[in-house]
Amino acid sequence: MRDERIVALLRKKSERGLRALAEKYGRLLHYVASGILRNRPEDVEECLNDVYLHIWAHAETFDFEKASLPTYLKVLTRNASINRLKWLQRREGTGGDPEDWESIEMYADERQDVERTVLGREDVRKLERMIEEMEALDREILLRRYFYLQSSREISQYTGMSISAIDSRLSRLRARIRKEFKE
Repeated sequence: MRDERIVALLRKKSERGLRALAEKYGRLLHYVASGILRNRPEDVEECLNDVYLHIWAHAETFDFEKASLPTYLKVLTRNASINRLKWLQRREGTGGDPEDWESIEMYADERQDVERTVLGREDVRKLERMIEEMEALDREILLRRYFYLQSSREISQYTGMSISAIDSRLSRLRARIRKEFKE
């Protein structure tokens, strides 16, 4: 089923739309949530339920001009997973993996005001252009680390590169991005 039809059904509060959404994008959303919540299948399911509930309740606000449906769903899932992880770690009294929290604190600041949001959108567009222009491997490494919050070890297993090579590459990519934003 096409995305436009799914959203139209969701706006009409049709359960058929929700089933179609889960069927078409469920595996993708599970992958995103699992990457952040790691070995917590019950929390992944809870997170996905939150995402489905959100899209059900707010389908009328979705705008295809701003983002594609899979992009919107991935961002919702990522944010819900990060919120769930924060909640779990507060409840359990654990600090979590410092490498994960560096990323979460950098990219999930929930206290943004309107001006920062507008400026942030311009920065996001600039960053998207930079990422699109990167070599495929650099783009893959960057997205796995900062969007899917995978550790250097996980990225190393995927790419076959050493952990130190991944860390060096990420360091160079961050430096290039910082330099570009300073100019």
